[in-house]
Amino acid sequence: MRELLAQLGPLLFLGMVAVAFRPLLDAGLELPGRQQAESWFFAPDEKSPWLAIGMSAWLIWRRRDRLRAASARARGGTSHALTAALLLTGLVCFGWAQHVRAADLLLPALGFHILALASALAGAAGCRVLLLPALVLSISMPLPSPLHNEVVWTLQRWTATCASGLLDLMGFETMRADAYFRVGTRAFLVVEACSGLRGLEILTLVAIAIREVFADAGTKLWWTVVSAPVLSVLLNVARVTSVPFTEDPGTRVSIARGHLGQGLGVLVMGTVLLYLLGLLLARGRTGHTIDEQGRAPFDSAWPSRQLGYAANAWGALLVAVSFMLAPSQDVVDPPIDVPFPTLPTLEIPREHAGWKGEDLRPDTLMIGLLPLGEIFHRRYERPGALRSSVVDLFIAYADEEADRLSPFSSKLLLPGHGWSLEERTEGRIWDLGIDVARARVRSDGAHKLVYRWHLRDPGAWRGNVRSLLALEAVREEGGRRRVVVRVSTPLGGTSPLAKDQSKQALDRFVRDFRDHLADL
Repeated sequence: MRELLAQLGPLLFLGMVAVAFRPLLDAGLELPGRQQAESWFFAPDEKSPWLAIGMSAWLIWRRRDRLRAASARARGGTSHALTAALLLTGLVCFGWAQHVRAADLLLPALGFHILALASALAGAAGCRVLLLPALVLSISMPLPSPLHNEVVWTLQRWTATCASGLLDLMGFETMRADAYFRVGTRAFLVVEACSGLRGLEILTLVAIAIREVFADAGTKLWWTVVSAPVLSVLLNVARVTSVPFTEDPGTRVSIARGHLGQGLGVLVMGTVLLYLLGLLLARGRTGHTIDEQGRAPFDSAWPSRQLGYAANAWGALLVAVSFMLAPSQDVVDPPIDVPFPTLPTLEIPREHAGWKGEDLRPDTLMIGLLPLGEIFHRRYERPGALRSSVVDLFIAYADEEADRLSPFSSKLLLPGHGWSLEERTEGRIWDLGIDVARARVRSDGAHKLVYRWHLRDPGAWRGNVRSLLALEAVREEGGRRRVVVRVSTPLGGTSPLAKDQSKQALDRFVRDFRDHLADL
């Protein structure tokens, strides 16, 4: 019986780890339906932990002989202090992830536990063997939300710039405005799913796998991993460049629907090219083998009975912590689908101080996947002696169901798709006592002056740290949500006089609506 328990010990430990880390399993089992397949494969905010977990498990399996050899050499010489430090760090990460209900934070916790097990088996040498499998888990962690928004928007703009440039070289007449470009009478918007970020992550994992297959060729195989992001971006640009040739000629604005086949083609092509690069770099590999004398056979599936008891006890502790810190409601009803956008009942009058307003529909293509909840969009006009003043007021609240995600993005400096940034400066609205971003934007010869500011913005560094650690998820109940405010007015030209007239119109609007804007 004791022999049977010794053999089943690892299985028991793995079972308890699976129960403790069950939020990762739940997230991984959320497979897409037919309609959501493209989003699941290419939307940058979609994350499946199974890709990284599967890759990490495969890497550990391939390194099992190296780990056995390191364990045999280190028999009796492992570092208890290192193991304890890794276990404690892993437990802190695990407990925090359970407390804030952030499944992705379980990935670094799992990585620390992998290193702790390696340390218990073979000390620091074991940690070196399993360092890559532990690091691979971090690839499935989402970027901090503010950073994610800026990276995706930058990739959208780069992709549109390169695609329109290639089309120009082919002799086509194009016009580009940030992430939007026109080819003749047809217009295309590079949306988030076309940014290429998701494909970059997938091809990086593929490159790590190829590097592992040819690992005996030495460190030069790391060039496959380094080249994967560059190759991914280039292939994505080629894909977007091909869209005008495959779209129906009647298309006005493409939002990248129906391009699943092209996207999968990019992944397949990238995999093939990376594999060929791996083959090229692996020529003349040494065929390295592990010293047979370093492979002491195990008496059981665990190298020692004490380690088996300790590992299973720790697994039981993780299960207990996961149940103690899990949310009390095990089943949560799915949210009711509300058509986007929804308009809040803000107490901003339609007529005030000579201004008269009419509601506008927000540009949902431009907003894309930003986690915005209620949106207020209205155009105000005020007659004047020489010319009427026209101001567009845009107010967007953060989605209260996605506190961890930031609603702030540079793209909201633009009034909509088709507009491009010409000039940006920082300023201050003294009537409200807030700092604002000022911009001059252009679209088809028309110009606008824009003021944009954020309310309850923790700033770039704090915002990224808070998002990474899910600190927004533990804000006080009833806390006020973050808000983006944008006011814009037509700009008669780029002369100092035209700028001054538009600035006066915006300043007058802010001054007239100061009390309402200060209460947001």
